[in-house]
Order: sequence, then C-alpha cells, then structure tokens
Amino acid sequence: MVASFDRRGHGLQGHTEELVKIISKFRSKKLYLRKRPRRDLRVEAIISNVLTRAQEELKAKQQQRLRKWLEMKSELGFHDNSKCNVDVWREKELGLESLDSFMLQLGGVKTPLQR
Repeated sequence: MVASFDRRGHGLQGHTEELVKIISKFRSKKLYLRKRPRRDLRVEAIISNVLTRAQEELKAKQQQRLRKWLEMKSELGFHDNSKCNVDVWREKELGLESLDSFMLQLGGVKTPLQR
C-alpha cells in the first residue's frame, strides 16, 4: 500500500492509519457476516485471513517504529529516567500537601449568599 493524500487537506496519511481503517472496516464486515442468517463460510474465512494479516502488519509496523524511536533516543542521549521521575513527582516536593490544605481551608469558609 502507498501513502495516500488526504482530501481534507491534512497532508499525507501514513501506512499505519490506513491499516487501522482497514482493520476497522474488516472487523465490522466480519461481524455483519456472522449475524446474517445465511452464512458464507468461504467469505468469512477470507475476511478473517485479511483481518489477521492486517493486524499482524500493523503490530510489526508499531514495533518497528518503537525500535527506531528507542534507537533515536539513545543516539540523542536521552536515557530512560522513569525510575528518577518517581522521586520528582512526590507530593511533598511539589507542595501538593500545602495546596490540598489551602483548598480544605477555602472550602471551610462560608460566605452568606446575597440575592
């Protein structure tokens, strides 16, 4: 498949977006065929095969992009700091406890309603 031009003017649609659309269409078609009173097993098998291949191709593309992204991150010097980020987001360090206590105090203030 080739990237196609989006008619709404959003630019080129990538291969993965096209695969997602194909998967969605074939899933709905598969459900439609299963609900019909007179089922055609040959058509259902073809639809299932196409759906499975499209899902596998999409998964492979996603994994390939993830590998490329991880390679690019390592080349640019970004490291996985997920362990360090836990310490950064602690409530005491960000002052969320004081914000929470302020909001509780604010909720305790009762002003008379004037109409």
